[in-house]
Parts: sequence; structure tokens; C-alpha cells
Amino acid sequence: MDPDIDSDLKKARAFLVAFSTAVLLAWYFSADLKAINIIGFSLKIRENTHNLWLVIAVINLHFLLRYIQKLPAESRLPDEAMLLSFERALISHVATVYHKLILEKVKAYDASSLGTNQANKVLKIYPNGQMRYRMKMASDAEEKRFPVARYRLNYGHEIRFAVTYTFLTAKGGEGVSSGYNVDIKPNRYAVWHSQIFGFLRGIIFTPWMSDYILPAILGVASIVVAACSWWVVNY
Repeated sequence: MDPDIDSDLKKARAFLVAFSTAVLLAWYFSADLKAINIIGFSLKIRENTHNLWLVIAVINLHFLLRYIQKLPAESRLPDEAMLLSFERALISHVATVYHKLILEKVKAYDASSLGTNQANKVLKIYPNGQMRYRMKMASDAEEKRFPVARYRLNYGHEIRFAVTYTFLTAKGGEGVSSGYNVDIKPNRYAVWHSQIFGFLRGIIFTPWMSDYILPAILGVASIVVAACSWWVVNY
């Protein structure tokens, strides 16, 4: 991000957060708004005090709009860290929910490869998943053939699991196989579950929510509070 743009964004965010916090505190603690200190000057409001909350809401709206206008385009959608949080949740969830299906596919591949009579008895599988679109992007890295959105559109939420497994040998011992690749396209319920869980985890462990979204939520909340307070006073 350009240093000047970043500086403008930080200033706009600081004004918004400071003013919105002051408004919410004034509302919650029923502060006397008829005496206001602005840049060291004390102002005592005598007339039109019934519209004071409306004026505060308009000023807060200005700070909110200024902040939104300063936001870089890439910050208005979840960033890479939030996306990775969702994808990790999706891979983990699919590995659990689709465990039986993955096991059946491994057994089928095993029987097809070795022949039904010689097929190993699979004991336990160890799926290690990756998003298919990221794998394709990695293979095309030098060519940079398509934008990221194109890869996501082509592969969606499909996951490729590299599945190693242990099996029972002919002598009754336990062997280890490098396994097979199993592709899984999760249903929308698995995706929704992972989006919710991944988003909640991302809120805690990534800065996107606190840096870009919470200031806007704080601004909207203070505007609503000020507007409702004005309505109560006047109607």
C-alpha cells in the first residue's frame, strides 16, 4: 500500500474511532452535551439543543464516509489470511466428514491397482488435503497464466487429499503405503460450516476484521445511537 494512502487511512480511522467512542460513551453515561470542548474552546449550547444528537449523527456520518472512501479496494473483502483460515477449516472439516468416503475410494484404488485377490487390507488412512486451485496455481507459477479468481472459479472448493495408509500384510504384519490421491468436492453445507468457523477464527487470529471492519461497525453503531436519541428527544 502507498505510504500516503496508508497514512490517510490511519488518520480517517483514528477520527472515526475516537469520535464514535466518545458518542457512545456520552450516550451510555448520559453526559451533558450542552457544554462541549472543541480544540481547547469550551462551547455552551443554549438554543436548538433538541437537535444536538442529530448534528452529532451527521458529523459521525461524515467521519464514516471519509473512512470508507479511504479504504483500499482490496481491504473491502476478506484478505488472504482470512481466506486461508477458511480453507484450513474446510480441509479439516471435509477430512472428518468425508472420512468414510475417502477410505472407500482408497480401498477401491487399491483393489484396482493390485487386483481384488491381492488387494491390501487397509487399516487406517492419513489424508493430507490441499485446495485444488492452489495446486494448479503453483504448477502455473512461472507462466502466471490466469488471475487467482479464474482458478477459484474453475476448481471451486475442490480438495485433493494425498492419502497415505497402513495395511495388513499377507504375513499378518502392518505395512505403510504412500497411498493415492483422492479428490473431494464438498457439499454446500460443509462449505457453510467451514466459512462460519473459519471466519470466527479469522476474526481472532487475523487483523483484517479489527483493522478494516470493526471501525466501520463502531461508526454505524454510534450513528444509530445518535439518531435514535434525537428521535426520542423530539418525538
